[in-house]
Amino acid sequence: MTALAGRIWNAEGCLLTNVRRGLRNIMRNRTRTIMVTVLLGISCALALTMLTAGDALDAEIARIEAGVGTLIEVAAPGSAGFFATFDLPLDQDLLAVVEATPGIESAHPLAMISLLRRGFGAGLQIPTAETRAAPRLVMGVVPGGPLLVQGGSEVDVVAGRNLEPADDGELVAVLSRQYADLAGIGPGDVLTLLASEEEREFVVAGLFDSDQILANRTVFVPLGTVQELWDLEGVLTHIYAFAETIHAVDDAKALLLVQLGEQGEVSTQKDAMLGRLDDSLSGMTAAIRTTLVLSLMVAGVVVMFVMMMTVRERATEIGVLKAIGAARADIVSQFATESTALGMAGAVAGLAGFLLGGRVLGMSILQRVTASPATDIGQREMGRFGEMISERLGGGGMLGGGIGIPGLQGSGLGLSLGGLDAVLTWNSVVLIAGLACLLGLAGGLLPAIYAANLKPAEVLRRG
Repeated sequence: MTALAGRIWNAEGCLLTNVRRGLRNIMRNRTRTIMVTVLLGISCALALTMLTAGDALDAEIARIEAGVGTLIEVAAPGSAGFFATFDLPLDQDLLAVVEATPGIESAHPLAMISLLRRGFGAGLQIPTAETRAAPRLVMGVVPGGPLLVQGGSEVDVVAGRNLEPADDGELVAVLSRQYADLAGIGPGDVLTLLASEEEREFVVAGLFDSDQILANRTVFVPLGTVQELWDLEGVLTHIYAFAETIHAVDDAKALLLVQLGEQGEVSTQKDAMLGRLDDSLSGMTAAIRTTLVLSLMVAGVVVMFVMMMTVRERATEIGVLKAIGAARADIVSQFATESTALGMAGAVAGLAGFLLGGRVLGMSILQRVTASPATDIGQREMGRFGEMISERLGGGGMLGGGIGIPGLQGSGLGLSLGGLDAVLTWNSVVLIAGLACLLGLAGGLLPAIYAANLKPAEVLRRG
């Protein structure tokens, strides 16, 4: 006995010996080991499926938020809200309040004038390419600042020049290259627009390009010029404020609602376009995360019960080992190694299971999300925005193929989630493998501690 004990528990290789014994013990009952590995594999495969599906939804939510941006719109009291109002007066002094609001990175005063509402293009028109692309909205902007279209997107001048500070109060304009090409005009030519009382001729300073329908029907004019010609002296119609981050939008909006009171209405792109859809996607992501946690918990419970059963079966062997000199740490390390190895085997089986069928399951889950009422709600909400803008701008076939929602078209943002894909990444594999080993170790510790506390004399007496 003493010689055997010296061979097994020598001072130089005690831990290594325990690890080897633990690994060999896995195959002592091969049928049970295979069954346990299959059960753990199912849990790990489900966890991988939920993890990849959750990552896909997280990426989609992040893409939607990035595409929407951080715009906060301040409009005149009594307005219909985001994207729907144009030339109702807004106190110009509110700009300083907005700029001083914590969380606001920049604020831009605007004066929007609907040409349709003032008679431009009223009545029947021959639906030619030129009339379909003709300007419908005058956007008064600060010369030298960004050219912001309705919805907050910025366009760049591609020909001629941008508006400059010296242009304020002058009859100069920047219009879309699309309309300029159809009308046969360019930088230096004249564009006629209907002001409050009469037509005025504007010199075209430059041309911009955009893939948004409403942007291409916008003509940019110096803010002071718009205020003078359209009876808006000393007032604005909108203030476009941009929050520092997407996470600061809600707090900044809440502060503005308190500070402005009844002087202006505050709305955001996030609320207008993504509120219910984003909440629904977040709820689905939470459900996926819950399933992931439950599947891993099941794996840990399976390991614990199997190891407890193993300890009971090997009680006599444990008593003999302790009788010949095995310490508690030796017993614990041996059983901990065995349970951890079971967890790793389950992770390998889970990876194989995911490759065989888990990705199909993940895609099925994502397809159900795509076809869920939440996405239908989001699409219906976008449709209502389009109809509302169409009605405000005059509607009908003159708008040429429907309305493009600013901030959606051309930004890559779409409410159709059909592009979601359950893609396995190395990060997911490493994470699940690590969690499986950790849960195997945790599930085996309690049985291992129980085994280490068995009294040799009592166990051997029971036989």
